[in-house]
Amino acid sequence: MAMGKRAGAVRVAALCAMAWVLQDAFSMTVSFGKHRGKTMQELVEEDPGYCSWMLQTYREDKENCNPAFKAAAEYLLDQDDIDVEELEQVINFGKYKGQGFKQVMDEDPDYGQWVVGAAEESGNPNFRAFAEFAGEYLEKAEAQASA
Repeated sequence: MAMGKRAGAVRVAALCAMAWVLQDAFSMTVSFGKHRGKTMQELVEEDPGYCSWMLQTYREDKENCNPAFKAAAEYLLDQDDIDVEELEQVINFGKYKGQGFKQVMDEDPDYGQWVVGAAEESGNPNFRAFAEFAGEYLEKAEAQASA
């Protein structure tokens, strides 16, 4: 008997969510796929797009999330040293799609400068939000350099 695509996807998502293992009150480790063995903090630093997706999924349908998935999302929300607002700022366009605003600016400030100049012409709200973030980031960097 063939399993429907939706049922299969739900089972895969549930199995992946169950792979989160709570180690102690301060850390959580991923035990599957490309993130296997990484702590949540490492995941936040290395793949903020995944964390952003996880939080969005949790907020949109918290009642139907697997308990382990819920625990991981709530872990992110409860950490004082993780800036959830920044984490949720993930680019949804261009060559840096899926990467966090801060990560892109740390790695390629020239791209941010280009986005700032092109923002007025864009109809993409995420593009404009990144341009605003990039402008503030560049201003802070300039102020620090001249101090």
